[in-house]
Order: sequence, then C-alpha cells, then structure tokens
Amino acid sequence: MSEITKKKGRGSDKKKDLNIPENAGKKQAKRDKKGRFLPGASGNPDGKKKGTLSFKTKWELFIKKIAEQNNILPKDIDDELIAVAYQKARGGDYKFFKDIHDRVYGKPQESIDHTTDGEKIQTNQITFVKFNKDESKRE
Repeated sequence: MSEITKKKGRGSDKKKDLNIPENAGKKQAKRDKKGRFLPGASGNPDGKKKGTLSFKTKWELFIKKIAEQNNILPKDIDDELIAVAYQKARGGDYKFFKDIHDRVYGKPQESIDHTTDGEKIQTNQITFVKFNKDESKRE
C-alpha cells in the first residue's frame, strides 16, 4: 500500500481524500482533492520566511555600511578584506577566505572529463531498416 494514502479503517477520511501522508504534522499545507497545494499554501511551512536575507545580501549590506561609516567605496573594503585573507592564507590559514568566498561567490564548480585518456568515448550507431516482405520475394 502506498505511504501517501491512509490505510483503510485507520484515521480520518479527510486525510485519505486529500492524499496527505500518514505521518503529516499539524503544519501540513492545505491541498485540493487531487493532493495539489492550494494557491498560497507552502509545502514547507517551517522554511525560510519571506523577507529573510541571504548571506550574500547580508554580507553586501555589511560591506556597504562599513564603507559609508569610513567614507570609502565598498570596493575598497572588498580589496582590504581580500588582502587580509591573502595574508592569512599565505600563513597557512585559508579557511576564512574560503568560507567567505564560497558563501558570497558560490563554491567553484569542478568539471568532469567524460573521455578516456583525452579521447572521446566510443559510441555505436544502430540503424533500423524497414523490411518489406513483398520486396524479399524475388523470382
């Protein structure tokens, strides 16, 4: 039996009709008869609230505030922080720089080479030919 529907004879028919899992909590979003979320209903009611700022946005606002307080450009603050991070990294402590960089600019993406020793992977081509019975009977 599917986990999505209630077992017969247990629980309310309402949950069965709405296609709500057995283990659904009290904060379960309202659904229509087909189990779809109703307009405006969240599938993740405990998720991030509207208006919550991302780390990147908070960081940019922080840099902007420091720049305004010191009467300099935000780019100059970035340059100073990069210089400090560079000095720390040269001293063996690159974690500060890596953490900030990954949160603000995203983690670097590693590409994967899908070849063998630099050569393309061999592929086989299959051609389908329509066979006509009338043409096969030659006299």
